[in-house]
Amino acid sequence: MVKAVKGVYENGVVRLLEDPQVKGKHEVYILFPGIAKPEHVVGIPANAFRMLDGIVSLGGNALEDSERLWEEDLSDKDHR
Repeated sequence: MVKAVKGVYENGVVRLLEDPQVKGKHEVYILFPGIAKPEHVVGIPANAFRMLDGIVSLGGNALEDSERLWEEDLSDKDHR
C-alpha cells in the first residue's frame, strides 16, 4: 500500500501536515517536487516535429477538419 502525505521540510526536519493513519514502523521516501529532474522523462528535439509535417493533410481549419473526420467515421459505420 502506498500512502501520500504532504509535509514541510525545514532546517533538516520533516513535519507532516496531516496524520498518515498508519501503525508501526514504515520506510518512507521524501520527494522534493520541482527540484530534481525526473529520471524517466525523455524529451523530443524540436526538429523532430518537422518529420511529422504533412503526414495528415486536411483543410487547415481544426474545427472543420474534426467535424469532417467525425462525419466520415459515422458514414463508414453506416456502411458496415
